[in-house]
Amino acid sequence: MTDQDPGNFVQWYSNLLRNASNALPVFQYEEAKFALAPGASLSGLLSTNSHPVMRTGQLVFIYATATVPPIDENLSLFFFVGGVRIPGSVSIPTGSAANTPFSYEFPDTNPLYVFNTATEFDVVTVGYSYAVTGPNPTPAGSVTAVLRWRM
Repeated sequence: MTDQDPGNFVQWYSNLLRNASNALPVFQYEEAKFALAPGASLSGLLSTNSHPVMRTGQLVFIYATATVPPIDENLSLFFFVGGVRIPGSVSIPTGSAANTPFSYEFPDTNPLYVFNTATEFDVVTVGYSYAVTGPNPTPAGSVTAVLRWRM
């Protein structure tokens, strides 16, 4: 009960409809996850499955982790969409702790998108490179790399 005057029936229905307005949007995400050299060292040619994009969306971020981090070299991971390298990469520095996540967030000012439409169908792949920093480089092992986008 309230002592406020609900007005006439038009105002009452107007208030009721305003209370039933749409909820705030909840973003949905899709991720391209790659397990690189599981149980081994990440070196030589990269052999992994590609990820076909299922839903069109804006790129949000890249993150990566390694069970065995590199020693005396930094690991850079980057992604390709439709065979074209996208700007941005994530690095796992030499001597980092095991299973530590590293990430790169795409800027909102100039958004990048992946597509799954009637006229365009993108496929995501991953690549890597090392930058040697010391005398005894040892590659990383059991690396996970993820590219996320939101609808």
